Amino acid sequence: MPKTDGKAITAFLNDFVSQLTAIYPSEIHYIILAGSASRGDFVIGKSDLDMGIILKETKDIARVKKTALEIFWKLDSKQNMKFRQSLGLPGGKQKPPFDVVGPEGKPKKRNFFALISPFLGYKRAMLKHTILYGKILYGDDSMLKQLKKIYSGWGLFEILISYDLFLSLFSVLSFILSPNAAMRRSARSLLYTFEDDMSHPLFKRASSIRLDFDNIAREWSLWKKFLFCLSVPFPVFSKMVADLRRKFTIIF
Repeated sequence: MPKTDGKAITAFLNDFVSQLTAIYPSEIHYIILAGSASRGDFVIGKSDLDMGIILKETKDIARVKKTALEIFWKLDSKQNMKFRQSLGLPGGKQKPPFDVVGPEGKPKKRNFFALISPFLGYKRAMLKHTILYGKILYGDDSMLKQLKKIYSGWGLFEILISYDLFLSLFSVLSFILSPNAAMRRSARSLLYTFEDDMSHPLFKRASSIRLDFDNIAREWSLWKKFLFCLSVPFPVFSKMVADLRRKFTIIF
């Protein structure tokens, strides 16, 4: 398993935040970090970046984003963080290194349609991760507290099927189309499911697959990849049931 690069990403982000906020000290409300960089298993050239820059005014988005991108890529080259490699997408495209949003990006109370939305599972999976491991790089931590307060409940979709379970089942069904993509999704499903217990063997296994994916994908046979994808829904379902039982116990 590749070694993590916690010190390198911390130094990179400190430089990025200090340079950006020196230019826009009053425009930026807060900068929040999630993902592997906040969880502690970031690997240069492998991990992407889950970061949000929230502004006080929508009108400032374009110019702050332009400046932020210039600073980001200059630092990437200077510090050899290899984000062009880890953020690469098929077709030569690049995943955005961060999101820049205005005040409308603040969380709002859920309505009925949000409760029954099939997309809620994914949104809440990411919110769960942010609440568990999110860090405020600039500004106070009031937004994390607000996130936890607003999204402390759970919706109808989560009762029926969690996003993690949906992802693991979809991976099995889509295996014939792309075995490697299915294997990657299955590992991600395990990672999300057991991220509240990083010492869990399944979390460690999923993390190892994610961080050394290219080598493992080459080494594993097609049959081994399929068995891995097929095995993932069972622990994910068990964890979902255990979590629901605990919630019902707390409520009743």
